[in-house]
Amino acid sequence: MCGAAAPPSTARKLARVELKSPRQFPKLSRRCSLERSNVTLYHLTCGRRFLAAATVALATFTGVGAVNVAGTKPASAHTVVAQPAEPTSATYTSPENIGDGTPLPTPAADAWLVANLDTGEVLTSHGEDVVASPASVQKLLTALALIDELPDVKKKQRITEDSTNVDGTRVGLLRDNEYSIDLLFHSMLMASGNDAAHALGEAVGGQDEALELMHRKARQLGMDSTTVGTTSGLDAPGQGTTVDDLLKLAHEFTKNKYLMTIVKTQTLDFPGGYDHDKKEKVKGYQIQNHTRLVGLVDGAIGLKNGYTQEARGSFVGAATRGDTTYAAVVLRAQTQSRQATADLLNWAFNQKHPQVTRTVAFEDLSTPSPVASVGGAGGATGEPREEADESQAAGIAIPNNVGLALGLPVAIFAVVGGVLMYRSRRKRSRTGDWKPEDQEGSST
Repeated sequence: MCGAAAPPSTARKLARVELKSPRQFPKLSRRCSLERSNVTLYHLTCGRRFLAAATVALATFTGVGAVNVAGTKPASAHTVVAQPAEPTSATYTSPENIGDGTPLPTPAADAWLVANLDTGEVLTSHGEDVVASPASVQKLLTALALIDELPDVKKKQRITEDSTNVDGTRVGLLRDNEYSIDLLFHSMLMASGNDAAHALGEAVGGQDEALELMHRKARQLGMDSTTVGTTSGLDAPGQGTTVDDLLKLAHEFTKNKYLMTIVKTQTLDFPGGYDHDKKEKVKGYQIQNHTRLVGLVDGAIGLKNGYTQEARGSFVGAATRGDTTYAAVVLRAQTQSRQATADLLNWAFNQKHPQVTRTVAFEDLSTPSPVASVGGAGGATGEPREEADESQAAGIAIPNNVGLALGLPVAIFAVVGGVLMYRSRRKRSRTGDWKPEDQEGSST
């Protein structure tokens, strides 16, 4: 990072940089995020958040201020060092010690719990009666309900314009291309593709039929406080769930070997296709798993994160060590839903004599596990686009656990690109999971 202000002449020259096309920067997606580890966090997102954070980045690199990166010294005594914000009730900070007998982590969220996923024994919970919008964690229910109707995952599904135009995070499905059901499940659960969720709904007869199947599955699982309005988790009137219901969902989901193989997959090569609007072939690209719990928790096995403006942050995570599997659920988190989930799981495993506060009863169902070509091979009849429209699904997400320095040219691009993107897109209700603090990269 720069430690001193750039000369005025340099600033004037840089101010004249013209952005001709976002494609000049293939390493930066339209929906991107940057987390600065430890003290200072900088986040870039689409729309207003993207532009606001980008302006801060530009000011930093042109001398308005300088950031002290962990492990480095300011360039001079006159350097202005950014200070962390004062903690508030809406700010979550990981405890320094999460060992046996230590106080439990308290997420900045309306509801959370951590429980044994096999027995339903709850170690700690808060707001278990709170009904909140689930955001992209709803895709777990979508997958579990629709896989029963789509056992032949090698079958192809033709993509409609309705699927390609869905709001929020999209993996980049192309209209009139055909993709395997297997690839659609991977795209929905790994990259939180709302277009893939919509396409899977069409594969079972349409969105109304899909929602009926989801409601039916929820009732079978005893998820009596859950109401669904979208296959993707995008906000809808009356849509909501509870942490207890999501625990029941996670219990059943983890019994499906096929779906669990998907949520454990970290990267996948998304095939190429044909863009009928531009009348050209486009290359494939890599999609990444947005959950990113692996590395934060030993034995992590997924499951799903989410974010919308209304729902805020949501997360369902699980981990297995030895013969024990714990799940943590966080709903309506104001900040750091992923880290809070990881801390709850680590805390649970570290308790030598865990105290059970209550038990959530599970309805055990027989869940089919279709044999599939894991890895989403099947692809499209054509070859898809180089970058996904509004997600980090194209494999260009900036990892949550990597400290990065953003150079001046990229900061300039961020400001100009943010303006162009903000003007070009209509305001959307975003879900997935995504909140800047959580670096989920997924809008449900």
